[in-house]
Amino acid sequence: MSSAQLDSDATLRAMLQLAAGDRATLALIYFHGHTQAEVATELGLSRSEVGRRVSRGLLDLGERLHRVGRDAPKRSTWTRRGRKR
Repeated sequence: MSSAQLDSDATLRAMLQLAAGDRATLALIYFHGHTQAEVATELGLSRSEVGRRVSRGLLDLGERLHRVGRDAPKRSTWTRRGRKR
């Protein structure tokens, strides 16, 4: 198994352990390409709450990955809409 596959598997396992709201918010932004404003509308949240969920979720994700010896995905590789450059 390649290092990239191990990182991907570790990231998926860590994502599944996040709080449901944080996980849903991150998935909509980073996997489905929604903006924070679109996520706020879709989930019925304020944009501030979406921002808090993103920050909390990314912090939690990074900590979980660090515990298993993996690096968190680099935020600089994502655009504002959450898609890879």
